Amino acid sequence: MPKRNRRQAGRPHHTLKNLLAQPPAPLYEQPSLYWCGQEIEIEHFLRVTDFAPERIQVSTRKGTLTITGDALVLTALEKGRALIRGRFLKIEFSYQ
Repeated sequence: MPKRNRRQAGRPHHTLKNLLAQPPAPLYEQPSLYWCGQEIEIEHFLRVTDFAPERIQVSTRKGTLTITGDALVLTALEKGRALIRGRFLKIEFSYQ
């Protein structure tokens, strides 16, 4: 068995460079949901499929995201990004 240097013996297998590396590209295509108080931001979805003051539904590559609540308002809508305000009661995701 080859001798190991004392410095190498205590060195972790993963370097700092690997720990701080950018995640793989497919990770950025996954839907993201940020909820803060009475505001939800959804990113990386395909389209809004249903919109009513009590329910907003969006389609993603993997399934459907449904947000249920009271007085829901779609305050911003851009390609792949939506901002919803209101009183949220339930968030559901169903796989296709």
